[in-house]
Amino acid sequence: MVDSTKKKKYENIKEDTKRGRIKATKVKDRCIGSSALHKISSGADYGYRWMHLQCTQSGLNVPRDTVELMMKLFDPVGVKMRSKKRLRRRHYFARGPDFVWHLDSYDKLKRYGLCINGCLNGFSRQIIWLNAYSTSSNPRIIAGYYMEAVSKIKGCPSRVRGDHGTENGHVAAFQNFLAERESFIYGPSTGNQRIESFWYILRRQCCQVWIEKLGVLVDDGLYNGDLFDKNLIQYCCMSVLQNELNDVMTTWNIHQIRPTKNQNCPHGRPMIMYMIPTSYETRSYRIEVELNVSFGKIKFVMKTYGIYVEFT
Repeated sequence: MVDSTKKKKYENIKEDTKRGRIKATKVKDRCIGSSALHKISSGADYGYRWMHLQCTQSGLNVPRDTVELMMKLFDPVGVKMRSKKRLRRRHYFARGPDFVWHLDSYDKLKRYGLCINGCLNGFSRQIIWLNAYSTSSNPRIIAGYYMEAVSKIKGCPSRVRGDHGTENGHVAAFQNFLAERESFIYGPSTGNQRIESFWYILRRQCCQVWIEKLGVLVDDGLYNGDLFDKNLIQYCCMSVLQNELNDVMTTWNIHQIRPTKNQNCPHGRPMIMYMIPTSYETRSYRIEVELNVSFGKIKFVMKTYGIYVEFT
């Protein structure tokens, strides 16, 4: 397919040369330029300046205008997208409720001893938990949040997406155990888009005020970050912050999500999308857990790790 395309482009160049559109002295350079573009296989998103530099580094002495012309001939769609300065983004897709949970920590208030951890359902965007505590780095704490959610819905998600880090180690072990397969997905924060986009909403609706007010204490020299100051902030503010997070969680789960260009993402209220998936022509992907069998083993494992959760 590539060879036929190249042949056709060469024929067009020859035809333009006969008609006087291109000088005959440049035909050879243009053919060399097209060969250079095909020799560099990983340049799908390159601009013509970057591609010209790649050609030079590959030992191909090709004029820059030749590279520009060849890219317009071989990749007109890519040139058009780059000229608009728009990224070709991948579209997010989740099959249904509990198909994937997105897990992450919010560290903007961590310097004050206020650590927030949250989990979001990928399909419905319903918040599974949103908790504040003195740490978000202890894997036993994060695993406790996870097991509380699992015990509440009497099952676990099909898979969980989290960042690389020791705080997610216990969650990964429990998820793989309950799902009976490797179902915890590690990846960078930039790929954990569901929960990362929610942190922007959380800061705008809740945490920005906390950042500004606590920042005043730092500017006035009333907070230096030692253990005493952190414990004092935690004693005075932890319960207040948790109440605000509960309000954000309740409001978010019942708010109306507007339609988007991504047809794979449903619109509506997160709670409705999570509870009534049949309205969106899908089903729940929750993995049911037999409490009498699996939770007996899980309780033993949790006791070994020092994790204590009251199951309902």
